[in-house]
Amino acid sequence: MGASISRMVRKLVVACTVLLMAVPAMAETCQYNTPWGVLTLYFNYNNNTFSGDYPHMGGQVAGVLFGDSSGKGQWAQHDGSGSFVFNFHKSGFQGKWNHASDRSWRGDWNGKLIRCWQ
Repeated sequence: MGASISRMVRKLVVACTVLLMAVPAMAETCQYNTPWGVLTLYFNYNNNTFSGDYPHMGGQVAGVLFGDSSGKGQWAQHDGSGSFVFNFHKSGFQGKWNHASDRSWRGDWNGKLIRCWQ
């Protein structure tokens, strides 16, 4: 009986391992080199949102993901706030930003991917 339980436990461990490997990542952290320093983004794929921070003026971002390649949101730092759009690609993202009072995009906000982890 002890050998039978041991086999069942091994099968259960193998089944759980296979199941965990098959579940897609629901969260991911990525870092990007940008003109305002390293932007760290925390992606939450459960609710298609992301947030992050960068060193320039205590910058923070929060946004919503659309599909698997774009996002938009708000940024804020000690001297102002505004909106942004990012188009993600394999090696980083290309984007635009503005101040809250702007009627059009003010400039580019591009990032080169450094690394991602779960």
